[in-house]
Amino acid sequence: MDEQAQAAAKHNRMMHEPVEKLVMSLAVPTILSMLVTAVYSMADTFFVSRLGTQATGGVGICFSVMAIIQAIGFTFGQGAGNTVARLLGRQDRQSAVTVASTGFFTALAVSALLALAGSFSV
Repeated sequence: MDEQAQAAAKHNRMMHEPVEKLVMSLAVPTILSMLVTAVYSMADTFFVSRLGTQATGGVGICFSVMAIIQAIGFTFGQGAGNTVARLLGRQDRQSAVTVASTGFFTALAVSALLALAGSFSV
């Protein structure tokens, strides 16, 4: 199937499927990803807890920092994604590409700053 046919099929799906079904089908990958992350965190905490309370505390602190970093990433991803979706709905592909690129490189720059700040805090 070529790119135009795929785009037409996706557009048709968005326009004609019931909203409840669309939301569920689009939410499942995100839900699964969050569940895998939670299971990984619990398994990590279980094994580290055998090393003692200080190690478990370290995992807790790292998890909090990781959650903050993820929230910042989600902010850029969701913000850019929503704007791109609106622009694509208006058939403004060039602006959508610009917004997507700007969102990606802004998130990359913020990530680099966070990594730099983290390397000095150790």
